[in-house]
Amino acid sequence: MKFSYNWLKELVEFKESPEELSNLINTHITEVETTSNSDSGYNGVIVAEILEINNHPNADKLHLVVLDVGLGRKVTVVCGANNIAIGQKVPLALVGAKLPGGEMKAAVIRGVESTGMICSGAELGLEKKSDGILVLDKKASVGRPVQEYLEVPSDTIIDLKVLSNRPDHLSYIGIAREIAAVLGKDFSDQAKSWSYKPDPSIKTAAYVQVEMPDPKICPKYLTRYVSHIEVKESPDWLQNKLISSGVRPINNIVDISNFVMLELGQPVHAFDANKLTKVSLLRHPGIVQDRILDSGVASGAPQNDEKAQIVVRRAKSGETMLALDGKNYALNPEVAVIADGSGPIALAGLMGSEPSGVTDLTTEIIIEVATFDPVTIRRGSKSIGLATDASMRFERGLQPPLADIAMTRVLNLITQIIPEAKIADGNAEYAAKFTPPPPIICAVDKLNQLLGSHITAKDIGQIMTRLFFDVKSNGKTLTITPPVWRHDIKELADIAEEIVRIWGIDKIVPVLPVAQMVAPAVNQKLIKINELKDFLVQCGFSEAPSHSFIGEEWGSKVGIKLDERLKIANPLNQQWTHLIDQLWPNLLEFAAKSQAKELKFFDIATVFSLLTSRYSGLADRHSGEPRPGQVTPESYHNQSIRSWASQDDETRNTSSVQDDAVRHKHDNEGLPIETTTLAMLVVSKQDAYRILRGVVELLSRDISKLKFVSLSSGQNNAYVNSLHIVADKEAIGIMAEINPQLADTLDVPVGTVFAEIDIGKFVSLTQSAIKYQEISRFPASQFDVSVALDDKISAGILIDEIKLSSILIQSVEVIDVYELPGGGRSITLRVVLQSDAHTLADAEIKRLNTADISAKLPSCRRRGEGRREYRFP
Repeated sequence: MKFSYNWLKELVEFKESPEELSNLINTHITEVETTSNSDSGYNGVIVAEILEINNHPNADKLHLVVLDVGLGRKVTVVCGANNIAIGQKVPLALVGAKLPGGEMKAAVIRGVESTGMICSGAELGLEKKSDGILVLDKKASVGRPVQEYLEVPSDTIIDLKVLSNRPDHLSYIGIAREIAAVLGKDFSDQAKSWSYKPDPSIKTAAYVQVEMPDPKICPKYLTRYVSHIEVKESPDWLQNKLISSGVRPINNIVDISNFVMLELGQPVHAFDANKLTKVSLLRHPGIVQDRILDSGVASGAPQNDEKAQIVVRRAKSGETMLALDGKNYALNPEVAVIADGSGPIALAGLMGSEPSGVTDLTTEIIIEVATFDPVTIRRGSKSIGLATDASMRFERGLQPPLADIAMTRVLNLITQIIPEAKIADGNAEYAAKFTPPPPIICAVDKLNQLLGSHITAKDIGQIMTRLFFDVKSNGKTLTITPPVWRHDIKELADIAEEIVRIWGIDKIVPVLPVAQMVAPAVNQKLIKINELKDFLVQCGFSEAPSHSFIGEEWGSKVGIKLDERLKIANPLNQQWTHLIDQLWPNLLEFAAKSQAKELKFFDIATVFSLLTSRYSGLADRHSGEPRPGQVTPESYHNQSIRSWASQDDETRNTSSVQDDAVRHKHDNEGLPIETTTLAMLVVSKQDAYRILRGVVELLSRDISKLKFVSLSSGQNNAYVNSLHIVADKEAIGIMAEINPQLADTLDVPVGTVFAEIDIGKFVSLTQSAIKYQEISRFPASQFDVSVALDDKISAGILIDEIKLSSILIQSVEVIDVYELPGGGRSITLRVVLQSDAHTLADAEIKRLNTADISAKLPSCRRRGEGRREYRFP
């Protein structure tokens, strides 16, 4: 915003030069963007008279204008303005003139030389935007410098950058108040001297009624009726003040409203009272009286049966309004409007309408001063692409008490400038309850510790008092209450900022921080993830980064019920409507699209579940049936999500699933559990199951007692032959084969396998100390056994069953596989036996070699067949 040095000097008594004042503002208040002399835009600009207007020979929209510049001299310029006429007195910038946009030079325009330029108000810096040239009074003397004609005193314009949390900096009084605080000068409350005399025989409530259907839009709305108005030019002092701030004078009513906006930072608008649609109270007896807030209506006072009805509401879809800038705006519910019975008469906080605006014929006005919701104004401004000086102030958040001060000032100026005007008594208004800023407790020692300073409580109190804060001292503690215009002050840090800003940051002695240097915590999880990625790449895997979503189309193909997953409220598209709780479907999608017969994919990403553990309850299911209430990995999230979804909000937050296999997250947020997961998928012509299991074992070489535990129940439509990866009696993952029927449907090779591992648990287990286990003093024995298996039985299942058959078995590994001519295969296993208590006898070895292993084959066959019987729909 541009500020006049002369105007600021009227508000605060100081001796600083413009340069010194700019430095002071830049150091203590806000950033100074530019400074300039007010007469810099008039050097070389004189008053000229238009003598002739001829068409340009080479351009239809341009004219050749001959002007008298005095002393019998004439010049010809090229001009494209539409409002030029013979006999007009206009500002002419001669060659060499220094304008705000640069130095004027002679130019050839479409083949014709132009030795000057007829200026608009914007080109002279008098206004922000102009529709044509600036036409001067006919009495202006030809050849006279425009600066003398306009009687613009020499001034310095200081352009300040205003932060979003300081709406008070968008006013002269706001900046003057800050200057006074920095210089230690007195700043009197000028509002106490503003007065006006209303006519007690005229009541605003008799002419205006205000309705507020949505109080959130506008916490305060004031109107005042004024009659006997004569619209004319403003006095010179008012015009000069507006021009110095870059505002174009229009007429006395509009100029008063703009002046108050500049002075106080509160936008003001005036309607032509005779152009507003009236409503008859007699014909509308159903008007809710408590929504029509009349102030100052005496009992028995004469009432008109018609009033101007003003409603502050949101725009309706399809509504339009012709604004004062001449543009017709299509409105939507994002925009708040001021409306009468016929429709919108103003865009709230933005701009008035042309039909309801003040003109030279206006004799009665309704003054509007309001406090609008900043969010509503910001959204409305963006939705229709209209930003104004008023919206810039409302978007930063104005406080309701300022509206009363602004109304008083407007009426005070009307009394001065239009003495014959009659001001009605009282406002027609709406006013919500206003809550002033709460006090802040300021401990002096904490504030000094925060700033690294040694400011006394007395100095703090003086500085804050100069800033119009209310200060109450209680020894080393101060109770500081911000003024109503400082809604950004909410805590001790804000007080500290104000103190150091006024006191001077240069007074704080720079001291190097004294602190114990502590090495940053090592992120073991991230380190392990990087190690895993490097290892998998060395094993021939390719990383296939995926997203965290799944949709109905792919979910139905892989047999996943999306109604049992977490649904996204605002999905990016229909392919990504739910959050994933497993990664293998994404890797399977890559495999299906690839159509390759040899693939090794992996991904490390976050999955989302409503459970605190994805694999709990599987670790100690080594044999026999599951414990009562225990669930399998294939069914755990289906059961839990159905249970969670069937509860109301209160039950979800307070109930507890008394099952140590699966537990819901219990908090007030109801957020899902996020788990970092490693997923691997192998497609191979060889034994993919064996390949992937070997990779998992190598990954887990630092984890003691890693086991692969299989279940005889809880199969899944999407996969079969599932093994659950268990370490230290805790399930950390799952490994399984894609259901052959699903593989055929997706056209991926039968035998495709995947594995998923919970990275968090994996890292915690690898970090745990390896417990010392005494090496047996007795020799180990080993034997090889060959077993004929059909295709329905997995070697992994047999190995797991053999390991669980005796505590003497230390390891079982496949050393040879032979495909039988008639189908099936012969697998040779090497079994290592060892006891910690004695040397094994031949009889013990023979018994394990024959009876125990043979006894596992029927169990393996039943389990293998059970998986194959699980049919994919």
